[in-house]
Amino acid sequence: MNEKRKKVRMKLKSATRKEFENLIFEAMLTEMQEKILRLYITRQKSICAISQELSFSETYIRRQLAQAYDRIARI
Repeated sequence: MNEKRKKVRMKLKSATRKEFENLIFEAMLTEMQEKILRLYITRQKSICAISQELSFSETYIRRQLAQAYDRIARI
């Protein structure tokens, strides 16, 4: 994972609930990106668990997370 995405992930994990909501809103994430991000960051589910819960491949989940991180980094 590149440094920019790592910084975004750390920022999301340390954010308050309100800050988290604001970041998601400002980044204009897709519904799926938002859902995956919430499961991964707030509920601390693994990528494997998320892929099983949503019935998508792990590759798809990783790609959606990367795109969400990139959108948030542009803010």
